[in-house]
Amino acid sequence: MTTQQVITIEIWSDFICPWCWIAKRRLEQALEKFEHKNAVEIIYRAFRLSVNAAPESFTSAVAQKFGSEARANKLMGMVAEQAAVEGLVYDFESMLFGDTLQAHALVKAIIDPKRKEALVELLYEESTSNGKSIFDKDSLRAIAIKAGISTVVIDDAWQNKRLEALVYQDEAASSRYGSSVPLFVFDGRVVVSGAHPAETILESLNSLKISQQLSSQEGAQVCDLNGCD
Repeated sequence: MTTQQVITIEIWSDFICPWCWIAKRRLEQALEKFEHKNAVEIIYRAFRLSVNAAPESFTSAVAQKFGSEARANKLMGMVAEQAAVEGLVYDFESMLFGDTLQAHALVKAIIDPKRKEALVELLYEESTSNGKSIFDKDSLRAIAIKAGISTVVIDDAWQNKRLEALVYQDEAASSRYGSSVPLFVFDGRVVVSGAHPAETILESLNSLKISQQLSSQEGAQVCDLNGCD
């Protein structure tokens, strides 16, 4: 019986990034059509767009970054339009923008992949669609409990400095590939930056699998001038 080689997908993202939830959904759509989806391992990496910043209105923060409300509204309109295609609801008026260190540390505290996935999805949904804050511990705790995370794990997330260190390590590692999110890295060698269509992501996955299969053949028995394996 042949064992499939694992394909790792590292995802650098931030919960306040308007494109990241869309990119996540498109990746999921691509994986549904990927023949080897059961061999895929998702690794969530942390990235913060607003380091050390206090929470503020998302619309105000974007207007400040873009220099005008008109440019900010254009971006938000474009995002909302594409989000709707993916079945996602963006309520920019209730969204907040700030340092997501505590949320990322909470994700790092979870070992079980299914629980981690459930929390990541809820962090996007609650903050983006439902106007929930992901910047205070009470609100984060409620979201985590809703995702099925135990209070022991939740408390450890904010007491264990090692988890914060992992967030900083992820941010440092991202510089090898770029300085923006969403960012997908397949098997440490194929980089997909931005919220690309599911079809584009699927093409990258298929190309990677072909490359992986060819590479695995290099270990087959051969003969050379020194003899045979």
